[in-house]
Amino acid sequence: MDQYRLIDLRSQVLIIVTLEQAAELAEIDADEILWAIEAAGICETDLHVIAAVDEPAAL
Repeated sequence: MDQYRLIDLRSQVLIIVTLEQAAELAEIDADEILWAIEAAGICETDLHVIAAVDEPAAL
C-alpha cells in the first residue's frame, strides 16, 4: 500500500495517509493527486500539500 504525506496548511500538522484518505481529506479526486505528483512532485491545494512517501513507515 502506497503512503502519502499530507500537511494541513492551517495547523501545519503532518500525517501519513493512503491515497484514498488523502483524496477524502483534501476533497479532491485521487487521480488528480496522482497527476499532480507525477507532474510536479507534490499536489498542493489551498489547504493541503500532498507528496508521496519515499520509504513507507514501519508499523
